[in-house]
Formats: sequence, structure tokens, C-alpha cells
Amino acid sequence: MPFVPDEHGFRVRLRDYLGARLAPLAILLMGVVGISAPSAFYVLGRNELRVQARATAHQVTEVIKQDAQERPQLWKYDSVKLVAHLQSYLMHESIERIDFTDAAGRLVNQPREQVLEDVADRPLLWESMPVKVNNETVGTVWVAASKEDLRRNAVLLFLAFGALGGLLGGLMYGLPMRAVVRAERRIQELLQQLEDSQAALARQSESLEHQVEERSAELTKALAELREKEQNLREISMRAVVMQESERRGIARELHDSAGQALTAIRIHLQLIENAVEGADDPRSRRLKEIAARTGKLVDDTVEEIRRAVNQLGPAVLDDVGLCKAIERAADDLAEATQTRVTLDLDVPPDLDAAVESTCYRLVQVALTNVARHADAGHVPVEVGVRGSTLRVVVDDDGHGFDPAAVAPTSRGLVGMRERVELLGGELGVTSSPDGGTRIEASLPLGSRATDLVSST
Repeated sequence: MPFVPDEHGFRVRLRDYLGARLAPLAILLMGVVGISAPSAFYVLGRNELRVQARATAHQVTEVIKQDAQERPQLWKYDSVKLVAHLQSYLMHESIERIDFTDAAGRLVNQPREQVLEDVADRPLLWESMPVKVNNETVGTVWVAASKEDLRRNAVLLFLAFGALGGLLGGLMYGLPMRAVVRAERRIQELLQQLEDSQAALARQSESLEHQVEERSAELTKALAELREKEQNLREISMRAVVMQESERRGIARELHDSAGQALTAIRIHLQLIENAVEGADDPRSRRLKEIAARTGKLVDDTVEEIRRAVNQLGPAVLDDVGLCKAIERAADDLAEATQTRVTLDLDVPPDLDAAVESTCYRLVQVALTNVARHADAGHVPVEVGVRGSTLRVVVDDDGHGFDPAAVAPTSRGLVGMRERVELLGGELGVTSSPDGGTRIEASLPLGSRATDLVSST
């Protein structure tokens, strides 16, 4: 293993690891370089000696064959001289000797003992070739090539290439090992630096954990304070809504009681004036009657405007008949104006606070107004009921619908609806698509906190 654990951490052992793998390769390289070339040289030289010996044997065979054909009776008697002559004439520097045996295998050029003595300690390579005369084997030519020079040269070559292989193997082993020693030293330094960095990082981590704990505690405290402020803001917003609705209803009552009664009295007085001059035929009376009639028309228009303003400020119908009856009247007005069928599913608790009641009525009123102006719907289901701790308001029509991304929210009162719902801590969802109808769904909280706000206000 290149990394070995000890009591100080990990220590690098690249030298042992790489040396165990480079040593066999270096030995293999030495063997291949030291043996391959001398072996190849020896094999090639041996083949060359064999070729030379075979060629010499062939030449001697041809000479003997020619002599036997020319002197069929005498050639055997002169074969010894012939072989001796050929041995001196055809001898190659690598050819050691030439012998001739008759058909019975006996040497004819010198005694067998002499031959054995001459070749006892000599490395020879023998090649033979039969001598055929008239398709009859009359003897065999033996040619011996010396392998001494070949062996000597092969040994010298082996020593040279062995030295070369040792040099290459040493370089192959030594150069990487030298580089590895430097790398090992550098890696060890880096490991030491890494250990120091890890120790410093551990200290920093401990310090950071303490800081994170402190910051987490601070954030938790800040989050609690933020939630408390958010809750306070929500309470203030709800109280503001309640106070706003209360002020609107007060203003509406003032307009209805004071301004409305005053205008009604003016209308009666104008009617009296008009009746007083009813029989007069002079131009002044006619003029006075005309002014009274026109002023009465202005008074009627002003009363109608005040009635609409009162309904916008604080619908008196809520105080008069309650939320359910008010929604029923709004539905009847829509059905009468547009011939749209409105179905109601109302389940409203009797102790509903004013802010929630007013917001609920405003949502239904704006939604039905949008249906009358834009939807051209045939059926509009309206659902108002308690679900859990929330009041759920749903107005769903089958009219034209619209693309919420392409239509400005202010064009259909959506911003005002959403603001009213969010001020009470509720949620508003608007779903619509072209020719797919529109669905407005709101959830208003019904907690004791809202009731407390209303009562405190």
C-alpha cells in the first residue's frame, strides 16, 4: 500500500510500493536485452553454419559423383586422395573437416579412432549428404562446421548486451525511484500540511459551531419577535378594518339620516311650491313651476347618488337584514338584471364579527357585479359556509372567463378583494380561463382573536 497508517497519521511508502513493482520489470528488461540479441545471433549463426556445411557437402558429393561416373572401377581406390584433395580445396574457414563413409558406413579417408580423437573436445555441427551413382547410394559425405567462433562471439555479445541490459534495467529502476523519493518527500510535506490544516480547521469548526449556535439563538429570538410583530400588525390591520367599516357605516348613517332627510324635506317643499303655482297662468308662475320641477329632478338624482354612496361606504342592508338576506338580495338583483340563475348555499354563523361579515358581503357583491358586467353567465353558484376555523366564500360562474395574465387585476376589482382578504389574514384564489368560467374562492379566519378585536373596537 502506498499509504501506511501509524501513530502520527498516514505515512507515504511509495518507494516500497513502486520498488516492488519496478524490480521485476527491471529484471525482465535485463533478461530480455541480455539474452534476446545473443540468442538470436547464435541461432542465426548456427543456421548459417548449417547452410555452409550443407553447401560444402553438396559440392563434395557432386565431385565424387562425377569421378565415379568417369571411373566406375577405380574411383573407390582413389577416394581417400580425392577427399583429402577436396578437404584442402573446398575447405571454408568455418568448415572443420570433411569425411566420407562407404555404403557400409565405414570411414574411408582415416581411421575412426583418429576421428574420435580429433573431435572429442571440439564443438562441431555435422551435416551429411548421400552419394548416389546410377540411383545407387555408394557412400555418404560428412561435413563438420566448427562452432567455437560462434560460441565465443555469442558469449561476448551476451556480455555486452548483458551490460547494456543491466544499464537499462538500472536506469528503469533508478530514475523512477529517484523521482518517487522526491515525490514521496513532497507528498509527506503536503500530508503534514494537510494534517496541520485539518487541526486548524477543526479548531475553526468548533469556533464556528459556537458562533452558529449564538447566531441561531439570535435568529430564533429575532424570528419570534418578527412573528410577534407580524401578529401585532395583523391585529392592527384587523382593528383598522373594523374601525374603517365602523366609520364607513357611521358616515353612511349620517348621510342617510341627515342629508337624506334634508333632501327629502327639500323635495317636499319643492312639491308644495309646484302645487301652489299649479293654477297660475302668468309667465312668472310658469317659470317658477319649471324651476321647481327641475330642482326636484336634481334632488331625486342627488338622493340616488347618496343611496349608492351609502351602499359603497357601508351597506345598510347588513345592519337591516343581516348577511344571508343581503346576499340573497344581491343575487335577486343579478337575476333580475341579467336573467342569470343564481343558486345559494349559505351557512353563516349568527355571531359573525363585522369585519368578516362586511368582507364576505363585499366579495360576493364584487363577484356578482363582475358576472353582470363581463361574464354573460347562465348559472352562478354561490357558497358561503364555515369550514373548520375559517369562513369559506365561493362564487363560481359558467361565463366567458378571462386570462388572468392578460387582464389587469384592477379592471375587475381583484386588488381590492385581495387586500380586504389579506388584511384579515385570509387567502384569495382566482381561477379563470377564456370560455371556461371564473371561480373566486376565499378563506377568512374565524378565531377568537377577530371577535376580541371587534368587541374591543
